[in-house]
Amino acid sequence: MKRCKLHTIFTLKALTAALWLVLASGMVSCADNGSPDEPEAPDTPLAELTLRVGALRSGDNRARSQSDEFEAPTFRHENIRFLRIIIVHPDGTVEHNRLLTFNGRTDQVSYTFKVTPGETKQIYIVGNEPISMESSLAGITVGSMFNKSMVEELMLSRATGVPLIDNTGTAQTWVPMSEHFEVKVIDITEGNKQTANLFVTRAAVKFSFSFKAGTDEIPYGGHGFEVSKIKISNIATTEYLFPHNTVYDPAKELPSDNPLQGRYITSYTTPATAAPTDFTYNVAIDAGSAFTQFSPAIYLPESSTGKYEISVAVREKDGNNGYLQSAPIWFGPKELDIKDLPRNTHVYINTTLTNSGIYPKVTIEPFKEIVLSPDFGF
Repeated sequence: MKRCKLHTIFTLKALTAALWLVLASGMVSCADNGSPDEPEAPDTPLAELTLRVGALRSGDNRARSQSDEFEAPTFRHENIRFLRIIIVHPDGTVEHNRLLTFNGRTDQVSYTFKVTPGETKQIYIVGNEPISMESSLAGITVGSMFNKSMVEELMLSRATGVPLIDNTGTAQTWVPMSEHFEVKVIDITEGNKQTANLFVTRAAVKFSFSFKAGTDEIPYGGHGFEVSKIKISNIATTEYLFPHNTVYDPAKELPSDNPLQGRYITSYTTPATAAPTDFTYNVAIDAGSAFTQFSPAIYLPESSTGKYEISVAVREKDGNNGYLQSAPIWFGPKELDIKDLPRNTHVYINTTLTNSGIYPKVTIEPFKEIVLSPDFGF
């Protein structure tokens, strides 16, 4: 299995790493790859801070008339495999930097740290960190001054025409996730055990498609189509590793009233360097009288261009095992009913084809929160 082999850029301010922290009981094994320079126990009593971490069910923009459902991870690599937790004292020195490795498909994890009580901690969480960032994050040593700007400026990028992650082949990459929280640890006079509930947000957007030749509302009397390419316009080439100026509903400090603990992303910012480009899927889809689905394990950066379009390359069938065109022709572009594309979003586009054009309908379903509930005995 590959770690996240993504290009890293150090620029601008990056987004906060998110975790769902709670106490747990469970069944997933974990390896602690913590730094060897963890401090020895001081003379003053320490508190036990248990963090329980899962991946957020989030991504939709509630302002749009879209589905209110939250979706479970479809592929194994949309779950947590590696988890780094960095805890920072109020004076900016690093208290802990731990990398945890999970041996199975996990969607919630807990870990207990011994921490100085009575402090407000900054907690940065990265799931499935890219290999290109590993040395920078592992180099944050306990007792050193935390380089906030460096961490918050970490970025993921893709080349033009290439996705952020392509898991359609034999080589697989775990989808990166992150968030940042501020946690007030109780004073030792109030007790020495505390639990925090946090979450991580997947730093990716996924598209799925389905095609059909005509409907009752949009009649078509031909023999169907073969779709060979799908092009989505104005997808960013760069995104922050951490959510940047991201606003959740409900706010990330508050519990969610959704039965699945889901949250919506209502606003966010992307890097100034996030140039919009087209991305094309190469496909072989037979669009006939019933919808044919195409849901690849391909991931793109979050984007905020405000206008997204779809174009498709097709050949119309002639009813005799041939085509009416010698080469594919393009239908579109057709503007999609999408205002924003925040991270942690799965976009479904159901498209009706006729010989006069394309008629797409968009549904957006945020990913469900990954819930990990093992007791690792630390």
